[in-house]
Amino acid sequence: MRILEERGSEASRRRWREIGLTLIELLLVIALISILAALGIPSLLQVFERVRIERAITDLKVIEFEVRRYEDIYERLPEDLIEADSRPRLDPWGHPYVYFKYGGPGWRGQARKDRNLVPINSSFDLYSVGRDGESRPPLQNPKSLDDVVRANDGAFYGLGRDF
Repeated sequence: MRILEERGSEASRRRWREIGLTLIELLLVIALISILAALGIPSLLQVFERVRIERAITDLKVIEFEVRRYEDIYERLPEDLIEADSRPRLDPWGHPYVYFKYGGPGWRGQARKDRNLVPINSSFDLYSVGRDGESRPPLQNPKSLDDVVRANDGAFYGLGRDF
C-alpha cells in the first residue's frame, strides 16, 4: 500500500509540473493575444469612425436631394427640414442634422465659413455637428473640425478640417 502511495504522489507531482508548464504557456499565449489586441483595436476604432463619417455624408446627400426637390416644386427653399418632407434624422453620433437657410437679418453671422471667413455655400448650410456634438461657424474652430459638412453648394462633402 505504501508503494502505491509513493507512486501516486510522484505521479501527482509530475502531473502538477506538466500543468505548470501548460499554465506558463497559457499565460504567454494570453499575453501575446493582449499585445495583438492592443495594437489592433485602435485601427479598428478608426475604421468604425470612418464608416460613421461616410454614413453622415450619404445622409447629407439624401437630405440635400430632398431640399432641392422641395425648391423645384415650390420655387423657394424650405424653412426647415420638416417642411422639406425630410423625416427627422440623427447623424451617426446621435445628433440631429443642421439645416440653415441663408437670408434675413444676421444670417452671415450664423453661416458656416472657410478660413477667409467667407460662407462656404451660397444658399443654405447642411451639416452634422460630428462626434463632439459642438460646432462654430468658422470651420477652422477646434469645435468644428470634426463636423461633416456640405460645402461649395454640394461640390464638397467631408470633414470640416479637410475643407
